Amino acid sequence: MNTKRLRSLLKKLDSQNPAVRKEAAEALSEGDERAVYPLVKRLHDPVAGVQEAAMQSLIKIGGEATAYMVLPLLRENPAVRNMALLILKEICPVHLLGGLLKDRDDDVRKFAVDLIADTGDPEGVKYLMEVVNDPNPNVRAACYAAAGRLGAVELTDQLLRALDDQEWVAFSAIEALGRIRAEKAVPALMGALKSARSDTIKLGILDALGAIGEKRAAELLYGWAKEKDGFVGEAALKNLIRIGLDEEMKDLEDRVAELLDSPDRVDQQLGVKGIRELRGVHKTMRLLDLAGSLEQGIPEEQELYEEIRNTVISFGCTDDLVDAIASEELRYRGKSLAIEIAGELNCRRAVPELLRIIESPLRDLRRAGVRAIGEIGTIDDPSPLLRSASDPDGHVREAAVMALGGLGDKTVLDDLFELLEVEVYPNVREKIMGALVRLDEEEVRNRLNQLSQEARLYLAALCEEEETALLLTEDTEPPVRAQAALTLGRFGGKRVENRIVELSSDTSPEVRRSAVRAMLKLGCCKPAVISLLNDEDEWVRFHAIQALAGLNGEDLSKHLIKGLRDNAVTVVLKALDILSEFPSREAVQAVSELEMHPSEAVRKRAREILGR
Repeated sequence: MNTKRLRSLLKKLDSQNPAVRKEAAEALSEGDERAVYPLVKRLHDPVAGVQEAAMQSLIKIGGEATAYMVLPLLRENPAVRNMALLILKEICPVHLLGGLLKDRDDDVRKFAVDLIADTGDPEGVKYLMEVVNDPNPNVRAACYAAAGRLGAVELTDQLLRALDDQEWVAFSAIEALGRIRAEKAVPALMGALKSARSDTIKLGILDALGAIGEKRAAELLYGWAKEKDGFVGEAALKNLIRIGLDEEMKDLEDRVAELLDSPDRVDQQLGVKGIRELRGVHKTMRLLDLAGSLEQGIPEEQELYEEIRNTVISFGCTDDLVDAIASEELRYRGKSLAIEIAGELNCRRAVPELLRIIESPLRDLRRAGVRAIGEIGTIDDPSPLLRSASDPDGHVREAAVMALGGLGDKTVLDDLFELLEVEVYPNVREKIMGALVRLDEEEVRNRLNQLSQEARLYLAALCEEEETALLLTEDTEPPVRAQAALTLGRFGGKRVENRIVELSSDTSPEVRRSAVRAMLKLGCCKPAVISLLNDEDEWVRFHAIQALAGLNGEDLSKHLIKGLRDNAVTVVLKALDILSEFPSREAVQAVSELEMHPSEAVRKRAREILGR
C-alpha cells in the first residue's frame, strides 16, 4: 500500500462517522506494520462494527510485530481482552507467549497457557514446564489441559503428581493423561480409581483408561461394569469396550446390547463393536433393526450402517440371520440388509425364506430376494425365479434372468427365449441374452434365425465362444457384423486374424472401424492396418493410426508421417500424439511442416512437440 493511500485511510480511521471508520479499518487489511498501531487503538472504538473490522484487519496483516503490539491488551477490559485473544490465537508465535508465563497477573498467565495450546506447536511444551507447578490452580488446570492438547508425553510424571491436586485441577490432569495415551499412567490411574470418592473423578479416570486402551485395565473395568450402577457402571462398560472385550466377558452381552437403544451414535457404535467382539450372534435382529432406522446420505449414520453390516457378516450364515429375513417385525431396510448379506455369504439355509420373499408385495424386497438367490445360485426348482422373470417391476425381472443364467439349469432355455420376445426393456433383454449365453451358447447359435437384430447384436457382444463371433461376422446387418468383429479381438489365432483382415474390406465403414480396432487389440495384421491408412472413412484411418502404434517395424515412423498429411484434423492430431513418442529426424521434420497447418489445434500441438 503506497504512503498516500495509507495516510488517507488513517485519516478516515479517525472520522466522526462510524461507517467511514469501519470502511477504513477494512481497507487497512491490505496495509503493513504502519497500520497496526492505529488499528489496535480502534479495538477500543465505541462501535462494535469498527472493532470487528479492526480485529479482522490485524489478523490479516499478521506477523510478530502485530502480535507483540496486541499482547498488552490481555490486561484490558474483558471485551478488548477477548478480541486480543482471538487475534493472538490466529497469529501469535509460541515464543512470544513464553514471557507472559512469568506475569504477576494470574489471568494473563492462564491466557498465555491457553494460547500456547491454541498454537498447536509442540515447541510450546517446554514453556508449559514453567507453569506446571504454578501457585494458581486455574493456571495449573489450564497447563494440564494444554499438555493434553499438545500431546506432551514428557509431562506424564507431572500430570500423575497432579492426581492429588484439587478435584477440578486433578480432572484436567486425568483428561490430559487420556489424550496423550500415557500407558505409564495406567497403574496409577487404576489405583486412583479404587480410592476415588467423587463420581466426577471416577468418570474422568474411566474415560482416560478407555482412551489409553491398555489391556491391563480391562479386568478392573470388567468388574466395575458388572458391579457398579448408574453413570459409573455405564462409563466402565463403554471404556471396557474401547479397550476391547473377549468372549469370556459374555455375561455383559445384554448390557452391551442396551447401548444400541441409546440416542447417541457414539454409544451405538460402541454397542456394535462390543457385540462383534463378544460374538453376540443372538443380537443379530437388534443390529439389523438399528440398521433399518438409519438414514442414507448422512455420513455418520452410513458409517454405523456399514459397521453393523460387517458385524453381521462376521457371524456368518446363522439361524438368527434366517430368522431376521423371516421376521415380520424387522424394519424394511434392516430386512433388505439381511437379505443382501445372505446372498453375499452364499447362505443356502436362507433359500426357503428367500423364495417366500420374492413373492412379497414390496418391490424392493422382491428385488433383494431375487438378487440373493442369484448369488447363492442353488435352488431345486427354477419355477419361482421364472415367475419373478415376469414380475411387473423391470429391476426384479432383470435380477431374475441373471439368477436363472447362473443356475446352470438348461430346462429354462425355452422360457428365456419366450421372455426375450416379450420383454419391453432393452437392458432386461440384454440380460436375458447374457443368461442364454451362460446356459448354452451352442443352442443360441442353433436358434440364430429366430433372433431379432437387437438380440443378435447383444449376442455378438456377450458371446464367449469364437465360433459364435465368427458366425455373426456374416450377419446381414452391419451393426451386428461390426460388434462381432470387435468381439473377435478377444480371441486371436490365425483363423480369427484372417477373418478380421477380410472384414477390413467390408462395405460398411462401421464394420471396418471395428475390424481395425480388433487388430489393435490383437497387435496383428500390419499390412492390412497400413492399407487402411488410405480408407475413405476418417475414423477407420484414425483407428489405423492407433493400431500402428502397437506394431513393430523400422518403417513405422514412415507410415505415421503419412498420417500427418491426412485431410482430417482428428487423424493428424492422433498421428502427432503417437509420433511424439518416436522422435526420429524424419518425424521432427514432418512435424515442423505442420506449424503452418490451417488448424490452430494442429499448429499448437506441433509447437508443443517441437518445444516452441
